[in-house]
Amino acid sequence: NIATDSGEAFEIGVGESLTLNEYGDQIVFNRVVSDNRCPENVACVQPGRALIRVTYVAEEVPSTYTLEIPGGVKPTSRAGTHLWVEARGQRFTFLGLAPYPGSDAPADMPKMATMRVEPISLIRPGG
Repeated sequence: NIATDSGEAFEIGVGESLTLNEYGDQIVFNRVVSDNRCPENVACVQPGRALIRVTYVAEEVPSTYTLEIPGGVKPTSRAGTHLWVEARGQRFTFLGLAPYPGSDAPADMPKMATMRVEPISLIRPGG
């Protein structure tokens, strides 16, 4: 288990769980559902997308969600390009999935998701 402050971006590997300090809630990165993002340095008609499955456990009640990120979007991409799911009073934002297709990373490098989980009540309008 790793711990993070709620609202901070974090990395998590497939099969890992993370405890959010403030609430004791957990998030588990279950698996990569699909990753058909357009590889780096390739001109594609469609950008593709990556889908991951995560489980959020609050008050010992698990809920499973599928999160999506469009191709070309990375953790450092400008605000507003990332997709999120709002449920159970939290916003789950999928910021990136590494390694990115076409990168120099070894083919057997484990997938790492960059995410943020934050209470909806703390998100400023337009955020």
